Amino acid sequence: MILSPTLIFFLFLCPLLFVASQEPSPSWSQWNITASRTNRISLAQAAIQEAISQLNHSTAQYADPADNYRLAGHIFSQLAEFDSATNQTQFAQDLQQYFNLSQNTLESLGITNFTGPTSYGHAATIAYTTYNNPVFLQYAVQAWWAARNYTLYPDNIDAGTFPAKNFPLSASCAGSTQHGWRNSRDPADPSINVFATGGFLVLSALLAEATADTDYLQAATQSADFIHAHLFNIENLVLDTISGRANDSCAINAVLSSYNSGLMIEGLAVLYSITQNVTILDLIGEIATTAISTAAWQGANGIITNNAANTGDIYLPRGLAAAYTRNAATPGLKAYIEAYLGVQYNAVTTTARIGTTNIYGPSWTAPSPSATFNPSFQANAIQALISTINLVNSSSPSSTPSPAPVKSRSRIGVIIGAVIAALALIGVCVSLVLCIRCRRRRRTDDSSHLTSDASASTFEPFSLQTISAASAGNPPLPASPQQKRTRNPLLSTTATPSSSITTGPVSQSDTSRRSQLGTEELLGLLYQRMDNVELEAGDRPPPYPT
Repeated sequence: MILSPTLIFFLFLCPLLFVASQEPSPSWSQWNITASRTNRISLAQAAIQEAISQLNHSTAQYADPADNYRLAGHIFSQLAEFDSATNQTQFAQDLQQYFNLSQNTLESLGITNFTGPTSYGHAATIAYTTYNNPVFLQYAVQAWWAARNYTLYPDNIDAGTFPAKNFPLSASCAGSTQHGWRNSRDPADPSINVFATGGFLVLSALLAEATADTDYLQAATQSADFIHAHLFNIENLVLDTISGRANDSCAINAVLSSYNSGLMIEGLAVLYSITQNVTILDLIGEIATTAISTAAWQGANGIITNNAANTGDIYLPRGLAAAYTRNAATPGLKAYIEAYLGVQYNAVTTTARIGTTNIYGPSWTAPSPSATFNPSFQANAIQALISTINLVNSSSPSSTPSPAPVKSRSRIGVIIGAVIAALALIGVCVSLVLCIRCRRRRRTDDSSHLTSDASASTFEPFSLQTISAASAGNPPLPASPQQKRTRNPLLSTTATPSSSITTGPVSQSDTSRRSQLGTEELLGLLYQRMDNVELEAGDRPPPYPT
């Protein structure tokens, strides 16, 4: 098989460019973390304690839970994540109490089984795996079934209707069926968005990981397939929404938000930890690499701004941390994630933190003038702090912070170097291919030349016609003394007797001539022809018994 130069180019250059893209940008803000792990734990714990202190201790909710009840779920999830990252059970009892109070509060508002955002299901599953308390598993299963009731499954697609919606469904979009959780409980809302579907994906994958139940694994796989089939753009970033209504022609809202890709990365990371599927690993690498480098939700400094809202994000750091801790990333990508999470950590601690308090503001790029607590801003900051607790390559406390390593090369330089290396490899490969082809052609020519010469002058297979011709005055050419002693093995193996045998009627003159030869003469001729030697004077064939 001969590789074309174009194929060689893509085989060697594309991997090099992919690796080159996984290097921290020199324009990034400070990405090396100088705080020790102990200090990082203390800072995260202080931020969590601030969030807990702001809870209503009779409802375990923040103000106006009817609109913001998912925010308490985020904080609950972070309590369990913190204990998991630090190998503690500090918040185990508190969480059990918070879940009980929250369930009672939400049911009084008509919200049963934590229906709606999957933040409570996420928190309960993390708590179950951290503390091994079956009470949390019950909460997680309740939340999963609540979400399941708003999830499209194949029987809904086949029927073309969904009980929770008052419009006909699209059977497929771009040849792929639609399975996903709806955006809202509004019967007239046709949108299927990644925030809801991705949340169901993560919850299903976490439950599959915790229980080994194949129903959860199937649900997670279907949700991941849906997002990948319908809501990926050409850069491997996750889009926002697709319409499931039959007459909407699968209309897509192409808004790019960091939380959509973050949810997809987290769900895939958990799925990879279960299946060890290399295809999933590759997909994580594609999404994460683009999500870290895109300008869709961050500037040249690499700090997440979440579009115009400029409020950071909880989901992308959480998703990247999930890929990192579950080894759902290549070594190069893990180093890239470390640097990126380091950027977010430093932005939160130096900019979002309000003075010397443990309250964090909305923006990670500009200081907030107000010290007012907001559970959404606080949850975003806590996630950035927790996500860096177990980074293994963070700088030691004595390290001097710098925007980028002194020896770090720019992306342009790396890409140019990769192109030069690829061109060199192409030259070597082309030279090898040409050399091999020349050698094969030379070997073929030499072999055919030797074979044609041998068949023409030194070896003729035995046949009645050749014997007659030789005895009629056309003897073979004289053999050299060496040929008298040894037959040529190359010729004996390359010549093809069947191709030289001729058949046909024997003429009357040939028959008459053969009848005049004595037996001894015939045997001598046969000996001469078979052994490819010329009889000298006095030589006689070996005696044969009569």
